[in-house]
Order: sequence, then C-alpha cells, then structure tokens
Amino acid sequence: MKKRKTVEIAYLISAANQFLANSPDSQKGERIGFFLAVSAALHESGNYRGFSYIEGKGIVRNAGPDGSHVFPDESRRQILL
Repeated sequence: MKKRKTVEIAYLISAANQFLANSPDSQKGERIGFFLAVSAALHESGNYRGFSYIEGKGIVRNAGPDGSHVFPDESRRQILL
C-alpha cells in the first residue's frame, strides 16, 4: 500500500492565494478552476473558511454609479485561513 502524502493547509492556501492574486489577467479561467479545486479540497477536509475578493482587483468598493461595489474580475479572490 502506498503512503498517503499530505500537505500543510496553510501552505496550500498561501500558494493558492499567490496564484489568484498574481497570475496574468489572461488566466481568468485557470484562476476559477484552481479556486474551485482548492475550495473542494478544503471543504472535504473540513478546513474551508470562506473567501473574499481582492481589493482593487476583484472588487472596487463604492465605485458604481449608485455607490455599489464593482467586480471587475470575480476570479481575483483570496481564500481565508
């Protein structure tokens, strides 16, 4: 029987957040897929704590004509620890 490999949750979240924040704009589809895969793993392990949009990239607060928030790129998310 093969040994199970494990990874520290904090490392996984940190690596995911680096990619979600810093990948090129052209990789929007990859960011969405990566976010969904990491979120599913966190849910399955009982470690999911939610997410927030990255200020200035994923959300611009009070920028709409009626003072609403604007979401220029909803794939720019940060997974919470």
